[in-house]
Amino acid sequence: MKVALYYPLTEGGVSRRTSEIQTRSKYNVKIIRDAKELEGFDIVHSYADAYVGDIHTCATYLRQAKDFLNRRSKHFFKFLPKGINELYQLKKFDVVISRSKAEQGWLKKQGIKSKLITAGVDHDTFRPLRIQEANKENAEKKVVFVGRLEKAKGVHLLSEAMDHLPKEYTAYVIGDGKMKPYVEAHPKLEYIGTVSHERIPFFMQKADVFCLPSYTECFPLSVLEAMACDVPVIATDVGDIKEMIQPPKGGYICSYSPNDIAEKILLATENRDMFTARDLSLRYTWQSTINKVEKIWETKMDA
Repeated sequence: MKVALYYPLTEGGVSRRTSEIQTRSKYNVKIIRDAKELEGFDIVHSYADAYVGDIHTCATYLRQAKDFLNRRSKHFFKFLPKGINELYQLKKFDVVISRSKAEQGWLKKQGIKSKLITAGVDHDTFRPLRIQEANKENAEKKVVFVGRLEKAKGVHLLSEAMDHLPKEYTAYVIGDGKMKPYVEAHPKLEYIGTVSHERIPFFMQKADVFCLPSYTECFPLSVLEAMACDVPVIATDVGDIKEMIQPPKGGYICSYSPNDIAEKILLATENRDMFTARDLSLRYTWQSTINKVEKIWETKMDA
């Protein structure tokens, strides 16, 4: 079976997902960036440009952020026509796959049935590495953030939360974006920059807490990777995050209040041994993800 994974972009969680499928699948899978190269394949598995995701994102903002019009109105109206067209086009597809329960539920309201297949994590690469030094009373407490440096990801909320935490707390920020100067200027944020995916475990394993106070997510791989390292997660209730961390087993759900974020970070570090984030992450493996995807391919080939 010759399969085309069509995804025009080269970054983000979907890029990681397509890369893992290509690497691990038993079939001949090729990632295609240009739609003109889609001829000659038995199956075309398209991730397209995800305009529907942009509309879903903006709908999330409209529900949860009072300053939606200030932050995202241009984004919303830019993608609205394309999103409506994509919803129409999705109804013509043989199969639609949802990446999260939240996305699946939203599509269902639009009259589109989909099969749920979440992402996975490499548990051999992302694994716990407890640092004994971190247990000392005056040791530095490390908060890790991984994501685009923009307000949509809530990096500004994390920075404000850090102002409410004791001096031993430092946030290590991994990523790039428009808010890079803002991050670099904050005394309690340690800007790491963009790092390769292979280096992410190095930072996750040394973290006391992973924090993602985002306004919009689907099924964030960064949360899953932190959990696989047995690191408690502090995150907002967007996408499938609550389903993933099952508070308080894997961490806490926070609001968009910097005070609340800071309080949850303190709770997580003070009760570090009560969490079972690693155990929860074991439900999600790349092999399970790929098995489900391949089953759909096989079913369509046999039809």
